[in-house]
Amino acid sequence: MVSNPRVCHMTRVYSTLIGIFMIYYCWVAWIALHPDVTPEYCAYYITRESSISPQMERGTRPIRLFEQLTPDDPRLIFHRWSPPETTFRWSDGPLGTIVFTLQRAVVELAEGRIVLSIGTNGPQRVKVSLNGKPMVDRAAGNNTVIELNFDPRLLNVGKNHLDFRFPDAKRPGNGDPRQLAIFIRSLKIF
Repeated sequence: MVSNPRVCHMTRVYSTLIGIFMIYYCWVAWIALHPDVTPEYCAYYITRESSISPQMERGTRPIRLFEQLTPDDPRLIFHRWSPPETTFRWSDGPLGTIVFTLQRAVVELAEGRIVLSIGTNGPQRVKVSLNGKPMVDRAAGNNTVIELNFDPRLLNVGKNHLDFRFPDAKRPGNGDPRQLAIFIRSLKIF
């Protein structure tokens, strides 16, 4: 049997092209499955762990020391919290985060104290961390003041995260479907 050299040549060309396309598509799949993005981008767009977009987080204005901040202040970003009501904002579920921005001068002058004025949906256990460092784990009732005292070096120039855990969050029993734990009336940084 005599083979046609032209057919053998075309078979090698097709095999080479198929190999090149397979390598290319494997590379594209690798890039799609392992994107080189910031953690904020990944948390918002890819894993959906955050409801705070990177643009929203970059757009916040810095806050000042000794200023009483209310839950509707646009300089605070509330993640996993209900929309603000008249004078307070409810947590919504067992976790919540408040993000705020500080400038270098504020961080350098800070005493290392945050005061939260809260109310609760019945007796609640409240755990609070600042930038990943646990600060408070305590019971809270209505009209509670939570005071966080910490080393001021824990504050970041730029974004700071106040993370909350509410193991006792529950529905209030009045038809409201939300899992409520606490509501914040004000926040003040010293």
